[in-house]
Amino acid sequence: MAIGLGLLAASLGVSALGLSQVTQATLSPPLFLWTVLPLLGVPMALAVAYRLFGLATASYSVDRDMLSVRWGWAEETARLSDVTLQTVPETLRSSLRPGRGLWWPGCLVGVKQIPDVGTVEFFASRPAGGMLLVFTGNKTLAISPPNPQAFVQAFVAATRMGSLRKTAIRSVRPEFFTIRIWEDGLARILILLGLALPLALLGYLGVVSAGLPNLVPFGFDIAGQPGPMVPPTRLLFLPLIGVMCWLTDMVLAGVIYRVEKDRPLAYGTWALAVAVGILLWGAAVQLVSAA
Repeated sequence: MAIGLGLLAASLGVSALGLSQVTQATLSPPLFLWTVLPLLGVPMALAVAYRLFGLATASYSVDRDMLSVRWGWAEETARLSDVTLQTVPETLRSSLRPGRGLWWPGCLVGVKQIPDVGTVEFFASRPAGGMLLVFTGNKTLAISPPNPQAFVQAFVAATRMGSLRKTAIRSVRPEFFTIRIWEDGLARILILLGLALPLALLGYLGVVSAGLPNLVPFGFDIAGQPGPMVPPTRLLFLPLIGVMCWLTDMVLAGVIYRVEKDRPLAYGTWALAVAVGILLWGAAVQLVSAA
């Protein structure tokens, strides 16, 4: 899929060059900067947008039957009889924060192994002083209701009333931004490597740009020889194609990954972006050498 997209984009770029009049231009530090910022910004913007969506939709509720936590597309519902709720002990407050990942003060989301507690999943907007720990038997959540004391009182009152119906347990996590993917070492390596290759290629083009002539070859003919002569700025299409393929594979593999038996296919899909990055590197080096 990714290789096909890359070849199609490259073919369209070469065809467009044959049909249009190009202007003379050279790669420069400002042009390099304005190219790399969108490439870095798109993946980051998607992740930040989901974090903000989680903050906007966050809710914590308790009744006589269940305790429910919702954060974006993540949802956790547990029977009240299976839940233990407590405030954060003073001894844990300095260490109670998410591990590595995309979080910041006011948006504490992620997972961390906490001594004397175990694995804690965070769905909070305030530091440890405003958090509550929710123990559901096999999971520990850190949440931050608007008024922790009132939430504890509501929990105690609901527990005393007793349950009226059996509540279905739910544990839903968004598949594209799932924590399980980032805890998977192979998936994390393939994802980061697939993004690093086109970004490194962009850096390479920026370094060699000073020594390039006004026209360089772009594309290859049927015999495999470097194709039409174009301004060096056209070489920026190569890392752009790499990032487009990476984004496509990221989404497709994220959907496939949710089914455990299909995870080898997800790994293969992420690996396609790595393969495209390597091929684009080879093409760029050959085109620069032929300039």
